[in-house]
Amino acid sequence: MATAFPNNPIFGETTDLAVAVTERDGATFTITAATVTITKTDGTKLRNGVACTIDNTLFRASYLETFSTANGYAEGTTYYASFKVTMSSGHVEKHECEFRLLVASDE
Repeated sequence: MATAFPNNPIFGETTDLAVAVTERDGATFTITAATVTITKTDGTKLRNGVACTIDNTLFRASYLETFSTANGYAEGTTYYASFKVTMSSGHVEKHECEFRLLVASDE
């Protein structure tokens, strides 16, 4: 089972997209590999199968991203983050979440 946390980031910030996983029936495991694919609503892939950082204390996989024009992002746009997490049990957890890139406020 997976829970994602891509709080809607603000354009121009650098933050983690992350997913936390648990094994069925509470079995013990470690995360052995994790990737993320970030896609625009039109199907354009901004990141494709990029390796995530793994934290086996929190059972979490994360990807640090800068949400900028240079990286293909636009303010007020919706994106999908698709995580693929492989566990030592052989189980592969896939989780997709939607996030919207918030407009940077004029301060």
